[in-house]
Amino acid sequence: MVVPPRIKPGESVRVHLAMRTNKAADAHWNNENEPVKLWVAAPAGWTTDRRLQTAPLGDRPETNESRSIEFELKSPEDSRGTVRLSPYALYYVCEGINGTCLYLRQDIPIAVQVER
Repeated sequence: MVVPPRIKPGESVRVHLAMRTNKAADAHWNNENEPVKLWVAAPAGWTTDRRLQTAPLGDRPETNESRSIEFELKSPEDSRGTVRLSPYALYYVCEGINGTCLYLRQDIPIAVQVER
């Protein structure tokens, strides 16, 4: 979710990202490895408060709670139209009690509307 959904040039948005495990696959977070990481490569002229974001690990080896990450993007003064970016998340997830554990990358498309 991008808040606010529309901005003027030079203004900022806050991006709220919630990641959930797939309950249909009985998936869960593997907390014995690294935390969920989000890498944000801002478009040319845009800035972000931090390029690398992390979500805290759960309090047990395997959990399935929602993981949240938030970050800010600031548009340049000459920006206009719809700007698209694709930060990506890196995370460890397992399927089933004794299922396969994977280290995955997921691109997350985000669009920001800049109006004059």
